[in-house]
Amino acid sequence: ALQKINHPFSIISAANKKIRLYSVLKNYGIKISQNNRGQVWSASITCPFPSHKGSKERTPSFGYNFIEDRFNCLGCKKSGRGVEFIMVIHLL
Repeated sequence: ALQKINHPFSIISAANKKIRLYSVLKNYGIKISQNNRGQVWSASITCPFPSHKGSKERTPSFGYNFIEDRFNCLGCKKSGRGVEFIMVIHLL
Protein backbone atom coordinates (compact mmCIF):
# COMPACT_ATOMS: atom_id res chain seq x y z
CA ALA A 1 0.00 0.00 0.00
CA LEU A 2 1.21 3.49 -0.82
CA GLN A 3 1.67 5.89 2.07
CA LYS A 4 -0.48 9.01 1.86
CA ILE A 5 1.64 12.12 1.33
CA ASN A 6 0.52 15.13 3.34
CA HIS A 7 -0.24 18.33 1.49
CA PRO A 8 2.72 20.77 1.75
CA PHE A 9 0.55 23.35 3.53
CA SER A 10 -0.34 20.87 6.29
CA ILE A 11 3.37 20.11 6.74
CA ILE A 12 4.17 23.83 6.98
CA SER A 13 1.31 24.33 9.43
CA ALA A 14 2.60 21.48 11.63
CA ALA A 15 6.14 22.91 11.54
CA ASN A 16 4.86 26.37 12.49
CA LYS A 17 3.21 24.86 15.56
CA LYS A 18 6.58 23.48 16.70
CA ILE A 19 8.68 26.64 16.37
CA ARG A 20 7.84 30.17 17.40
CA LEU A 21 8.55 32.96 14.94
CA TYR A 22 9.74 35.10 17.86
CA SER A 23 12.56 32.57 18.47
CA VAL A 24 13.42 32.55 14.76
CA LEU A 25 13.64 36.37 14.70
CA LYS A 26 15.93 36.36 17.76
CA ASN A 27 18.10 33.72 16.08
CA TYR A 28 18.55 36.03 13.07
CA GLY A 29 19.46 38.94 15.35
CA ILE A 30 16.22 40.81 14.70
CA LYS A 31 15.15 42.83 17.72
CA ILE A 32 11.41 43.11 18.22
CA SER A 33 9.98 45.48 20.80
CA GLN A 34 6.43 46.25 21.84
CA ASN A 35 4.96 49.43 20.44
CA ASN A 36 3.07 50.47 23.56
CA ARG A 37 1.90 48.53 26.56
CA GLY A 38 -0.91 46.20 25.52
CA GLN A 39 -0.28 46.52 21.80
CA VAL A 40 -0.69 43.42 19.66
CA TRP A 41 1.84 44.49 17.01
CA SER A 42 5.49 45.35 17.58
CA ALA A 43 7.06 48.66 16.81
CA SER A 44 7.80 48.66 13.06
CA ILE A 45 11.32 47.92 11.87
CA THR A 46 12.93 47.92 8.43
CA CYS A 47 12.13 44.76 6.50
CA PRO A 48 14.89 42.13 6.88
CA PHE A 49 14.20 40.39 3.56
CA PRO A 50 16.79 40.66 0.76
CA SER A 51 13.97 40.64 -1.79
CA HIS A 52 12.57 43.89 -0.35
CA LYS A 53 14.23 46.63 -2.38
CA GLY A 54 17.48 44.65 -2.48
CA SER A 55 17.86 44.99 1.32
CA LYS A 56 18.01 48.78 0.90
CA GLU A 57 14.59 49.53 2.37
CA ARG A 58 14.78 52.33 4.95
CA THR A 59 11.12 52.88 5.86
CA PRO A 60 10.05 50.75 8.84
CA SER A 61 7.27 48.55 7.47
CA PHE A 62 7.87 45.13 9.08
CA GLY A 63 5.90 44.17 12.18
CA TYR A 64 5.49 41.21 14.50
CA ASN A 65 2.15 40.16 16.03
CA PHE A 66 2.75 39.05 19.62
CA ILE A 67 -0.63 37.30 19.92
CA GLU A 68 -0.63 35.34 16.64
CA ASP A 69 3.18 34.89 16.45
CA ARG A 70 3.28 36.08 12.85
CA PHE A 71 4.96 38.80 10.78
CA ASN A 72 3.69 41.19 8.16
CA CYS A 73 5.55 43.64 5.94
CA LEU A 74 3.40 46.42 4.53
CA GLY A 75 6.12 47.24 1.97
CA CYS A 76 6.84 43.91 0.27
CA LYS A 77 3.49 42.32 1.27
CA LYS A 78 5.15 39.21 2.76
CA SER A 79 3.54 37.66 5.82
CA GLY A 80 3.48 34.41 7.73
CA ARG A 81 4.98 32.56 10.65
CA GLY A 82 8.36 30.92 11.36
CA VAL A 83 8.58 28.62 8.34
CA GLU A 84 7.46 31.34 5.93
CA PHE A 85 10.01 33.78 7.41
CA ILE A 86 12.84 31.28 6.86
CA MET A 87 11.65 30.55 3.31
CA VAL A 88 11.47 34.25 2.37
CA ILE A 89 14.76 35.27 3.96
CA HIS A 90 16.65 32.46 2.18
CA LEU A 91 14.80 31.64 -1.01
CA LEU A 92 12.57 34.39 -2.32
